[in-house]
Amino acid sequence: MWKIKQSIKNLVKPCFNRIVEKDYRSYQPILRAFKDIHKGERCFIIGTGPSLNKTDLSLIKDEIIFGVNTLYKGLDKFNIGCNYYALSDPVVWKNYAENILNLNSVVFLSSGAAQRYLFKKKFLRKFRDKKPILIKTLSFEMWSSGSFSKDLSLGVYGGDTIIIDICLQAAYYMGFKKVYLLGCDCDYSGFHRFD
Repeated sequence: MWKIKQSIKNLVKPCFNRIVEKDYRSYQPILRAFKDIHKGERCFIIGTGPSLNKTDLSLIKDEIIFGVNTLYKGLDKFNIGCNYYALSDPVVWKNYAENILNLNSVVFLSSGAAQRYLFKKKFLRKFRDKKPILIKTLSFEMWSSGSFSKDLSLGVYGGDTIIIDICLQAAYYMGFKKVYLLGCDCDYSGFHRFD
């Protein structure tokens, strides 16, 4: 039985990969429109770390903001909105896709979240006018190879955190001169979320 399952998987996987590659290519013209769109400006990338509880984010409410993962739960609390929202975690996407698609933000998906979207996009038809923008993950070798994408339309390199997976590479591509990180606490020893 195992051999049959493996044989089917070996037949289906190449077909699926071709379909997925075509889907990713369809987003390239959309992604190219973001090249240098914010040239010389500054942005704030906001993680979900507990330090957000001690930060007055209303001071940046009129700035260009990238939000990630479950930050949407705190947008009202922190009195901010996000221009851009990024997600690569398939579990977060599975559990909160509708909430994230309801945001007034450009939503970028890569890695597992993008793949999950491709599997389930027919079930998200009620969000036709709020489709996320998919970005191909080129590899997960960022740390070992020192790779960093300078062309979002070709894809991003996975860096084990959404801040690196999409946000920093997107900010570079969009032309931001200054990028500030808030709530990126890099500490998983205790509570690692603001909520």
